[in-house]
Amino acid sequence: MAYKTKSSVLVTGAGGFVGRATCAALEEEGHMVRRIIRGDADNAGVWTVSDLASDDIPDDAFDGVDVVIHLAASMPGQKGDPEGTKTAQMAHRVATSVRKHQVKRSILLSSVGVRLLEGSNSKPRPYTLQKRDAEIAFLAALGPSNQCVTLRPPVMYGEGMRGSFALLLGLVQRGAPLPVKSATAPRCYLSVSNLTGLLVKLVSAPEEQWQSGDRKAFEPHDGPATSTQGLVRMLADTLERKARTFSLPRTVVQSAGKALGKGDQVDAIFNPLICKDHPSLSETFGWEPDEHMPQSLAFLRV
Repeated sequence: MAYKTKSSVLVTGAGGFVGRATCAALEEEGHMVRRIIRGDADNAGVWTVSDLASDDIPDDAFDGVDVVIHLAASMPGQKGDPEGTKTAQMAHRVATSVRKHQVKRSILLSSVGVRLLEGSNSKPRPYTLQKRDAEIAFLAALGPSNQCVTLRPPVMYGEGMRGSFALLLGLVQRGAPLPVKSATAPRCYLSVSNLTGLLVKLVSAPEEQWQSGDRKAFEPHDGPATSTQGLVRMLADTLERKARTFSLPRTVVQSAGKALGKGDQVDAIFNPLICKDHPSLSETFGWEPDEHMPQSLAFLRV
């Protein structure tokens, strides 16, 4: 039996790329959504918290809430957060409120990079470190009766996206020649549509499934991995453009990337990134991705 047919869900970071899509998907399924945003709150069910690292979510926002989905985060180097420490502070403050208001279920959005830190000898990215610290802070602030599922996705994409995927898309749209012909390592991705489908499923999942998944970290992804070279071709085909790729020695491309301050993004072009399916979202919550590439790129045609 489902947890509740219609739940009250509080979403932090509701104004962001993932947050907007999440709120829309939840409301489409009939759930009541309470949005926490940074900007002005001009509608019912919306609360403004300008800085979740230092300000609490108002108590009345938690009235009757069944599930909290914590999406809000800061970026390293962002104005007001040069060291990228606010993400962990946000996580701790939100989880403390979850405990205070006795919200039974919470979902924390993290990154697959946290798992990749284990046993890695390479210099970790600031973004990955802040996600790791946020996981630690969030779980430490919860009480024993609070359930939590952590999601560690790879790069996400969809309408309104930013970051490395959007950068690559822009280059393909402009017809720029790309030195990715030898970038054949498999990499996992996750469409925002697949993520929101998972979040909707988690909100209504039966108690026995939550007991099985409590305090575990899962790595959702689209399914079959693709290489950067393959992604460029799929993007070009979807946009009805010609994929312009060529080969350069990897060391040359990486040196250029570092000189431009894009070393991490360039490394990701060539390095494999495979998500783990243990623990399994399919076995624990019965979730499977609804779409796969290239069909999941159809939003680019709109």
